[in-house]
Amino acid sequence: MEFKIESGKTKEDIKKFVDERLDKLYNEAPKRDLVGFEKQSPLHGIIREDTLIDNGSAYYYIKDRNYLYDFVYSMYQKKITDINSILVKIYYYIRYYFGFNGNDDLRNEILNNNIEKGYNDISILYKKNAGMCSERAAMAQNLFSFFDIESWYMIGEVLSEKEHDPHAFNIINYNNNYYVYDSSRDVPVYSNNKIIDYRYYTCPIEFSVDTSKYILNDYYYIKQEDDFEKNIIGKVIYSVNQCINELDIKKM
Repeated sequence: MEFKIESGKTKEDIKKFVDERLDKLYNEAPKRDLVGFEKQSPLHGIIREDTLIDNGSAYYYIKDRNYLYDFVYSMYQKKITDINSILVKIYYYIRYYFGFNGNDDLRNEILNNNIEKGYNDISILYKKNAGMCSERAAMAQNLFSFFDIESWYMIGEVLSEKEHDPHAFNIINYNNNYYVYDSSRDVPVYSNNKIIDYRYYTCPIEFSVDTSKYILNDYYYIKQEDDFEKNIIGKVIYSVNQCINELDIKKM
């Protein structure tokens, strides 16, 4: 499965290509005033420029297009067109864009600054090490949508014996299977008992009896030469307020 980037060789060509495609996606998407923790129903497809995103304690838009210009141009330069590779690159780009760590207090301080002038854009968090799950999942949602990867922006909780935390993540449809894609939960990669890398958190969904819960394996990788050995260490439960059937996803 591939995505063809129809453009010339310059950044301006890429920018024109992105603008034309993005305008088409925005025009086709239904208008939605608000998405996020305040209004928790899933959002299918792209988050429009005029949709306000609520992260639980602040609000922002995704109007600045530079993240898409940069990412698409990078894919064009590297000649990356297959969707599997793009899914991996989306995780690494989001980590690059927001920083490896997230600071909730700093995030809210930045987003709420000068609020009397209007809500800020997500780009104000660029490289501030302050972006949290809401922003990471929102940017991932638009990158998925741009590359024709069917996806949902989800608001819910992560549940375990020790955790019961509000969380934003994505569900993607890839090769006719449904996956939780969580760009906020890093999967460590070990070599000689040292962490050498992180990967994004994605696994096929297992449905619980209560279809508002998605269960996936908690795991880590051990790098051996050019291969990765996956080691399963437990379960992670993603819980949402909406029945999964509202997404028209059938029990597998």
